[in-house]
Amino acid sequence: MLPELELTESDELGYYIKFEDLFTDFASFYKKGNDHYIAINFSFTDEDTQPNEIQLKTHEILMSFANQMMEDIVQYLKQDEEYFIDFHGAYRVIEHEPFYISEKEYNYTSKEGFPLVKEAIEFVNHFNIDSINISDSEEDNIAFIGFSGSCSWETEHGFGVAFHGKKHLHVADWEYGNSPSWANSEGENDHFLTQYFTKFHLLENLDERKSRLAKLSQSIEIENTAPYQEIFDWLVDLKMIYGYRNRPSDLTTKETIVLLNEIEELSFYGNHIDQIPFGISLLR
Repeated sequence: MLPELELTESDELGYYIKFEDLFTDFASFYKKGNDHYIAINFSFTDEDTQPNEIQLKTHEILMSFANQMMEDIVQYLKQDEEYFIDFHGAYRVIEHEPFYISEKEYNYTSKEGFPLVKEAIEFVNHFNIDSINISDSEEDNIAFIGFSGSCSWETEHGFGVAFHGKKHLHVADWEYGNSPSWANSEGENDHFLTQYFTKFHLLENLDERKSRLAKLSQSIEIENTAPYQEIFDWLVDLKMIYGYRNRPSDLTTKETIVLLNEIEELSFYGNHIDQIPFGISLLR
């Protein structure tokens, strides 16, 4: 049953719903609780126009699959955390200079960067979904849906996720949440950040790298592999091996040897090092 509609803060016809009532599976993890309302907007309507039939059908999809859609978002963030961290830096609290009002001192802090979390579900406390926009654009009689809000790692351009019905299309800034049909031109299941980051920095996709290393490792004939594993683990602990800094390594020892042999340059800037393992001499 569709709630009574009103003009929301974005001047669209819609209604407000509590986070915990929409994303029931995430309610116990969500620290804002009852204080956070989300605007459900039917885009390009006003007080004299009702949502069209496709928007109403898509609204039913949203109500039925909201938990699955949120799960897709947090799993995507966890999957691509390496890229987010390199783009935006690790999550940090910044203390600012105090300011004064009527000679009274006020101190404040801000939070920036991409959070490191153990479980993907913890991401729900690091971004806000302020509005969910059901577009008037559709394909196959299903409208596009955009989640729009803010996040700690992109304070200027915000956070946006595009869906076609319940199908996750794109994660980017708030504009994709407000205009989710834009994401349809990005291609099916195209992870924008992964694609852009690997192309810009001339890096391999992590899945492609794993496949390549596995193939090359078949030619490794080294018997004493322990020193290689030691140096690999040491570099990972220093967060110097891209792709394995914030997740468990899924490489065999011989695969790590291939990876180590490909290193051309190491920069230890910013690391506090007490001891360098003997295995450093094994690097080419």
